[in-house]
Amino acid sequence: MSYQQTVRVTNPHRRPIELWVEPWGDLHQIAPGESVDLTFRAAAPGLVEVQAEDDKVIVFGWPGSTVALHKGGELIEDYDNPVPGVPEDMNVSDFLRTMFGRQPPGPEKS
Repeated sequence: MSYQQTVRVTNPHRRPIELWVEPWGDLHQIAPGESVDLTFRAAAPGLVEVQAEDDKVIVFGWPGSTVALHKGGELIEDYDNPVPGVPEDMNVSDFLRTMFGRQPPGPEKS
């Protein structure tokens, strides 16, 4: 059996925002009023984690998941390399924070 979960991210602002797709570390811009759909697939169930800030949204897959990103129904990116496993007591965002010593993604703001 396979599992699928779709998350829609919409930019309600009058300025572009960043969409980070983790753990792939990829950055996409979302224009004002634009929406993107991220469809996660995996052999085992899991949860998509979403962290929203004023100027960016970070979306994390779960171990074993892949994701396809669509804008306006058009495939923009297909992340077909599955999320690697993490320790049982951690989710992907916790693991990345532990590994890199800060909240991913992107360079730290000065």
